[in-house]
Amino acid sequence: APAVEEREVERGGARAIPCLDRGLSHAQAEASGTVGVLYHEYKKLGLHNWIDMKQEDLTLEGMRDGVRASSVFLLVLTSTILKSWFCRQEMLCALDEGKKIQLIVEEDPRHDPWDAEGWRAKATASEVPERICAMVETHLPQAVTFRRRDFEQEAMMRELCRRNGVVLPSVPRAVWPADRP
Repeated sequence: APAVEEREVERGGARAIPCLDRGLSHAQAEASGTVGVLYHEYKKLGLHNWIDMKQEDLTLEGMRDGVRASSVFLLVLTSTILKSWFCRQEMLCALDEGKKIQLIVEEDPRHDPWDAEGWRAKATASEVPERICAMVETHLPQAVTFRRRDFEQEAMMRELCRRNGVVLPSVPRAVWPADRP
């Protein structure tokens, strides 16, 4: 497993919280299962994650502390993510803190998929701050689609790690024996 830097981060003389590799932001009603999978897949790789559902301090400031302590802000895009006031606050905090941002897109119609064609009109109607819309537009071309099948999920996790500076050991490739047709 890759080495994980563990340090304490202090904010304004307040309590210290552990430094995390990833902060996972999502609309809970739509993506709690998706984020649960990401959380456990990162954990298997030795990477720590901040996820609000596993925190004692579920206040707005506690959520902001989690974003501040994370080196990468992962945002799972589902149908109503931009309508969530708390998710918007996490996004704004990530922007204010200059966090690296990685988008993960839900496309499966069974799991409240992101509306790739109509999101901008919905965001305008919901009065989503322009900074958030610009962030989505900037990072959407590099978004990773969430995958559920084991072989696709492994490739997705390797790609998420690669894009965000985590070097994983290479996977040995199976070689077809030369004497077999």
